[in-house]
Amino acid sequence: MERENPMLPSPDELPVFDDSFAPPYEEELEGAITGGGEDPTDLFPDAALPAGGLPAPLAEVDVASAPEAPSDATELPPADPAEVDVASAPEAPSDVTELPPADLAEVDVASRPSADGAPTELPEAPVPKETQPVLAAGDTVADGYVVGEKMDVASGEADLYLCTKEEKTYILKLYRKERALNAEVAEKRLAIDSPYVARLYAYGKVKDRPYEITDYYKNGSLAGRTFTANDLRSFIIPDVNEALHVLHESGIRHRDIKPSNIMLRDDGKHVALIDFGVSSVFESNDDLNLTQTGMTPYYAAPETFLHLYVNESDYYSFGITVYTLFYGATPYEGLPKIDIGRYGFVYSIPFKEDKVIPEDLHDLILGLTYASIVERNDEDNPNRRWTYREVYDFCQGKRPPLPGQSIGKIGKIRPYTLAGETFDTLDALVDGLARHWEEGKKALFRGHITEHFRLEDPNPLLSQICKDAEARGTEEGGHDDRAYFYFLYRLRPSLSVLYWKDARYDSVAALGIDMADALDAAAEQDYALAPPEEALWSDLLSEGILSRFYE
Repeated sequence: MERENPMLPSPDELPVFDDSFAPPYEEELEGAITGGGEDPTDLFPDAALPAGGLPAPLAEVDVASAPEAPSDATELPPADPAEVDVASAPEAPSDVTELPPADLAEVDVASRPSADGAPTELPEAPVPKETQPVLAAGDTVADGYVVGEKMDVASGEADLYLCTKEEKTYILKLYRKERALNAEVAEKRLAIDSPYVARLYAYGKVKDRPYEITDYYKNGSLAGRTFTANDLRSFIIPDVNEALHVLHESGIRHRDIKPSNIMLRDDGKHVALIDFGVSSVFESNDDLNLTQTGMTPYYAAPETFLHLYVNESDYYSFGITVYTLFYGATPYEGLPKIDIGRYGFVYSIPFKEDKVIPEDLHDLILGLTYASIVERNDEDNPNRRWTYREVYDFCQGKRPPLPGQSIGKIGKIRPYTLAGETFDTLDALVDGLARHWEEGKKALFRGHITEHFRLEDPNPLLSQICKDAEARGTEEGGHDDRAYFYFLYRLRPSLSVLYWKDARYDSVAALGIDMADALDAAAEQDYALAPPEEALWSDLLSEGILSRFYE
């Protein structure tokens, strides 16, 4: 049997967790209620049962233990219908009037006489609660919001109505469950005034059902749509990033980021977040929401399958959303819900082969969906899931280091000697390798640095960076200086000084000043640059060094 999605592992290739790993999904709950699943008492251990416990199914009743009939009861033999003598049955009294057969459709049940001879009025059959109209056009809710038509929108949690106030249209969301609206979240939302978050104007109860009034977006949600890389870069990614930043700064975790909860604003050039039905509040990011609800599995972070929710969980869902808006499907199509969380703990996101994704979006998704949240509060550690700061830098055209591919913080290292100098910290070594360019290049491509770092556990990524640089130098024959440059800045991404061969510049601005001075001097010599300067600047431009350094 072929796998539905060949990019994903089969279930038997995934790690096994105990039963506490899986949240009680709706179908399991339904099975428990209908008798096809778990015992309801297992799902709801604290539920109070009637005295004597639950009634037993008929198949389990011990009929043998039922009391016998009284001894004076007349026992009747089972009758064979064929042997019944209907002719011997007594005739009806002669004064009984024989009625013609009635057409049931014509019977006026309501006019049936009662015992005292008066017609009996029968009550109408009750209309099912879910079909009863709750609000009518023209009703007024809150402070002057006039209810209009009920929207024909499928929603499992609420009825949606258009309403107006002072010629502006809003959405009135009327929840079906009494506790569906979190008052703590609502109070915090009232204070949020951001174009990236649907504004809450009023909330409360009407007809014993909770409601809220929010912005109306005529263009609908992003669900079912795909977008170009340029659309994603230009407004969807930056707008959702700002929306999450506003929410988290306000002490709210959304907990259900997905395309259907992102609305295209009326100008068609921006988006806004909606639907806070499962959102929660927190005081600081150290606070963990312990929850078993409020997750759409195909967009949920691995830790939420263990009932843990943090700010980074919203960003994981953001990464899956970007993937879905580009490809038109989530990366987990065909994978059972229970296996999604286990997959996320072990594997990185599988990218589709039938559509090429730009490298920057590829890296953004990897950064947002990095599994580990261990280092989440260490903002200087690159090995943590991307959040607001990294996405903001991405939107500014920068390329933050990918988690899991950066060496993080390293202090002392095993001393390394180069050109008569000994270096015992990584920062000092990188500076020495840059200053002694030719000697460092020889040490790298002869494998000396790789071997030194191979013995430098506990961080095997150092030797891997060296191996990658050696391989790049071999593959790009004649461009070993460029491979060496990449090696230095991968070892130390925060290096702010520009090194290239024998040149050193404190910044790109310093390089520009130097170039301007040289050009002014060359103007007096018929614009002929000195050969060393011409070669240096030609290299910087032709090898893509300046753009790489800027990143």
